[in-house]
Amino acid sequence: MSPIFNFLFEQYSSSSPSDIALEITAVIFGFASVWFSKQNNILVFPTGLISTSIFVYLLFKWQLLGDHDD
Repeated sequence: MSPIFNFLFEQYSSSSPSDIALEITAVIFGFASVWFSKQNNILVFPTGLISTSIFVYLLFKWQLLGDHDD
């Protein structure tokens, strides 16, 4: 594989396909939320909530909870 491809996608080698699908879904909903915000559409709220909820779930699952001293 090319070095650029390895650099971009090596982090997903140990991830399950469901986690990858959830992350892609969250990104799509995040982009949709920005688009709806630009259009002044009420759908900005549910799409933003879905995106944020999926990302929070994945961050808890991967134990990326923030900076702590443990």
